[in-house]
Amino acid sequence: RQADAEPLLLRAADVLDQTAGPYNKVTVIALVDLAKTQLELGKAASAADGFEDALERMHQAISSSEDGHTALVPMRPAVLLLAARAQQKMGQEGEAEARLRLAVGLLSEQ
Repeated sequence: RQADAEPLLLRAADVLDQTAGPYNKVTVIALVDLAKTQLELGKAASAADGFEDALERMHQAISSSEDGHTALVPMRPAVLLLAARAQQKMGQEGEAEARLRLAVGLLSEQ
């Protein structure tokens, strides 16, 4: 059912981007869900791009909103791990390791 979910998640992320805004926590979470689905479908390159976009927006949302900070800070290490998995599947071992190190660092701060 992942294949059925992908276009729905893509549409939801687009609608949320336009209505809630690109740095809204709900938009960021939708982008993460889309990238996770793409990773599960074997679309590692699309997933990696999606995780990168979500992480950039997450950074902006965390720094600009207390609500975004509370919701997104705990998610960031998990998203970094997923991004590392996508990069590893594409053979980008160095980039994957850097993501893993960042995730471990964030977890040790929590």
